Amino acid sequence: MVVDFDDAVRLLSKLKKNVERYLGFEFVSAASGYPPGVPQAEIRATAYVLNAAGLECIDIIDEPGAANNVL
Repeated sequence: MVVDFDDAVRLLSKLKKNVERYLGFEFVSAASGYPPGVPQAEIRATAYVLNAAGLECIDIIDEPGAANNVL
C-alpha cells in the first residue's frame, strides 16, 4: 500500500539509482505486487509510484500469484 506517494516515489527513485549504479545498467520497467484484499485504488497507486520514479509498469500481480510464479 502507498501511504505517502511523494515519499514512496522519492525512496524508489533513490533505490533505483543506487541499484543501477551498482549493476551498471538502467532499469526502464518494473512490476508491482499487492497483498490480497487491497482495494483497486491502492493497487493502481503502486503503478503510479513506478511511473513517477521513471519506470514503466509492465504488470501488477497479487503477491500469492507472484510467489507461485517464482516457485
